[in-house]
Amino acid sequence: MPRSLRTVAYLAPMWSELRPLVRGMGLRRTGLTGCLDAHEGVVGDARVVAARTGVGPARGHAAAASVIAAAGPDVVVLVGIAGGLDPDLAIGDLVVPDRVEDATSGAVTRPIAPPQLTPRGTLLTTDGLLDPTELRTHVERGLLAADMEASGVGAACHEAGVSWSVIRAISDRMDDGLVDGSTMDMLRPDGTPDLRAVARTVLTRPRTVPRLIRLGRDMDLATKVAARCAMDAWTPRSTPPATEDPRTTQQTPRMGSPEPS
Repeated sequence: MPRSLRTVAYLAPMWSELRPLVRGMGLRRTGLTGCLDAHEGVVGDARVVAARTGVGPARGHAAAASVIAAAGPDVVVLVGIAGGLDPDLAIGDLVVPDRVEDATSGAVTRPIAPPQLTPRGTLLTTDGLLDPTELRTHVERGLLAADMEASGVGAACHEAGVSWSVIRAISDRMDDGLVDGSTMDMLRPDGTPDLRAVARTVLTRPRTVPRLIRLGRDMDLATKVAARCAMDAWTPRSTPPATEDPRTTQQTPRMGSPEPS
C-alpha cells in the first residue's frame, strides 16, 4: 500500500462500536502488532486502520500506543459512545469535545477539531463508574459527558506527537439509571461481552430485561451516529456502502451544548 496516502487510525472500545466503522468503510481484517480486532483498507485518499481498545484509560493508552507504532497514523480518531452529564443532551446527540479531563489525575488533553465539525465542551474520562455525588459535582461544573478511554488515548498520542480527535454520541444519561455496577459486570475489560454474566443477570434479575433492551437500543443508535459522523469527517466517500443504515444519515445529529464559561 503506497505510503503517500495519509493514514487515519480509528479506535473504538468495544466491537459493537468498531463494527459500524469496519462495515461502513469495507475494511478487512489484518494483523497489526498489539492491536485487537485490527482491520485495514483504503477510503478515498486515506489508508484506514481500525482497532478495538478495550475498556478503560489504561487500555486506551496501550491501544493508541500500539496502533501508532504499528501503523504510523497521521491522526488517531477515538469513536464510540458516552454517558451524558449535561441534562440537555439526548440519546444520539453528538459530543465532539475540545477538552478531555482525566477524573483521577485531573490531567487535561486537547483533541484537534475534526474536519467540518466544531469541538466544544469537556469530556470526562473515568476509570469506572462514579458514585452519584461525584457525578453531580461534574454536572455542576458544566461537563458534557463521560467516557472511559479518551484521556488514555490522548496521553499516548501526546507522547508520540500524533494528532488525535474524539467523536462520541450519547448512549445513556446520568438520570436514566440504565447503567450501574451490574451493567459493567456484563462487560469484560477487553470490551467483549461476558455472556455468562448476561445470562446470570437475566435469570436472577428478570426485571432488568426491559432496562437492558432499552440500553441496547440506545447504544445501537449512538454507535451508528458516532461512526457515521467520524467517517464523514475524516474519511468521506462519495457513495455510501450497501450496509449503510438510513436511520443515521437522514438528519444531522444534534451537537452537545458548550459548557458555561
